[in-house]
Amino acid sequence: MTNEQIFDYFKEVFEYIKEEANIPLEIIDDNEFKDGGINFYVSFVGPFGGIGANKKIKVDISRSEVLQFESVKKKVFRKLLRISQNNQSHGGECYIETKYK
Repeated sequence: MTNEQIFDYFKEVFEYIKEEANIPLEIIDDNEFKDGGINFYVSFVGPFGGIGANKKIKVDISRSEVLQFESVKKKVFRKLLRISQNNQSHGGECYIETKYK
């Protein structure tokens, strides 16, 4: 997977989050390293608005580091309940599977 693909996937997820939760996310300060790794910050505006200096999350993706332990596979399952403007409830399920390699 190329770094460009990684950025494209993040942008796709950010668009989905913006549509579903109205939380704007944006990649800022991205850097590429000689070993192919990247790091960047994700800026966000929380539910109460306002853009502050500390509203960012650092992401590091390494291509040269070696894991010292077996990879772990975890499942996260969460029920979601959303109330629309006309007070009708819409239930849904969110299933996330992560795999560390």
